[in-house]
Amino acid sequence: MRKSNLLFTAAAILLSACFALAQPYGVGHKVITFKDPARSNRSIETDIFYPATTTGEDKTFVNGQFPVIIFGHGFVMASADLYSYIWNSLIPNGYIVAFPRTEGSSLFPPPNHGKFAEDIAFLNLKLKSENNISSSFFYHHITNKSAAMGHSMGGKSATMAVANNTNFSAYISMGAAKEEGVNNNNVIGNYAPYVTIPSLVLSGEKDCCAPPAANQIPIYEAIPASCKTFISIIEGGHCNFGSKSGWCEIAQQGECGTLDRTSQNNLVLNYIKPFLDYVLKNDASAEALFVSRLNNGAVEYKRSCYGTTIQSDYLPFILADKYKGGALTNVNFTLHNADKYNTYLWDFGDLGVSTSKNPGHRYLFNGTYCVKVRLNNYWTGADTTIVIDTCIVINSSASRGGNKSLTSFDSENENLDNVLSIYPNPASDVLNLKFEEDLTIESNSLRIFDITGREMTFNSDKSEGSEFKIDISNFPNGMYLIKLNNTGLQKTFIVNK
Repeated sequence: MRKSNLLFTAAAILLSACFALAQPYGVGHKVITFKDPARSNRSIETDIFYPATTTGEDKTFVNGQFPVIIFGHGFVMASADLYSYIWNSLIPNGYIVAFPRTEGSSLFPPPNHGKFAEDIAFLNLKLKSENNISSSFFYHHITNKSAAMGHSMGGKSATMAVANNTNFSAYISMGAAKEEGVNNNNVIGNYAPYVTIPSLVLSGEKDCCAPPAANQIPIYEAIPASCKTFISIIEGGHCNFGSKSGWCEIAQQGECGTLDRTSQNNLVLNYIKPFLDYVLKNDASAEALFVSRLNNGAVEYKRSCYGTTIQSDYLPFILADKYKGGALTNVNFTLHNADKYNTYLWDFGDLGVSTSKNPGHRYLFNGTYCVKVRLNNYWTGADTTIVIDTCIVINSSASRGGNKSLTSFDSENENLDNVLSIYPNPASDVLNLKFEEDLTIESNSLRIFDITGREMTFNSDKSEGSEFKIDISNFPNGMYLIKLNNTGLQKTFIVNK
């Protein structure tokens, strides 16, 4: 079912991408070598792609000002042609993309991720300053909004470039690597915790070069930005974030994801375009589009914005959600995005352990238990320990018995589909809610938020038991999140008039 949905979605996205390319701007290109005086006039040879009157080399800039995106390439991928699908799509839509060619060597000498991060940060300021120089090719063509974006090593360097840097407005990484590289850069510990701008972390579910469990997921979790999104492309790989094959495929040594390159490219565009439009162009409708596309069946996701978290049913995380169940109730743990690891050691927080990949565990006593799992790849010797960031609450008074799975996002307690009926969805003027008979719910416990985290005002009537009618006639079209106060119960619904 997942694969058939994926093929259908990919075809739809491909069609939409074709329409998106029919924009008024041609794709202009020129190569400029910039000098950074603060680093002994370091030379930064850069491909610049920009909106032009016609497509080609050194064509005339169209009138207008455009946001700029600084893109960091992956390891041994310092050719703009390897990411042509990105700039061929973004430029006609009114963006400038700068592609530095620096740090393109392989093993000797190894690329310096820190210097590459400095190149990304430098180009951001340099191009913005060119907007105010009358003799510059970029004079009056660049807005004050910009994004750092990158793939693999470039995704790591983009993370480093935006840390504690308010000169960027947005951050996007694709298959970002955490490898420390030259200068022992610890991106998860020393840089991701200082990324405060709107962030989008893209991951391939089957990435075997930079496995999500040890790379993109901890990067996302460490980012404190008030609005951030993690997207895992189902069956996606590492090298297919590029537009064509190259040295990357040799480095990954074997099959790394089963999704074809065109489908993965189109899925990337499906999300980065509305993300950039709403962050860099203040397009509110683009944010609604971005959120609506999260549930298209081709990706798994987690999004935390302004105090509201939404995520897919099939979590792309090594996980244990908060759970309230009784002692002796079986709790099932599930690992996702951990295919590169071969051995597992679970510590359930009560002296219980397991070496199964997806174990079940019964807690003997009520209490709060913090869980962690150690993963090891016996082929390479690499290992990592994941500490579950939300501890499990075992409380007999909240138990309904039976086996409970921790693979659903809908609530701290259990799958909300078994607790709450919500209809119609999409809704128009009235939303009906019906809870299980043994739940006593009062109207003042219900809260509704829009996709920006803004709490909505509404009137509700309680018919009988825990059944409600909520007046949403004043709600604009869009996606909303309904929460039950002081619990983890939550569910999304759509208003469509």
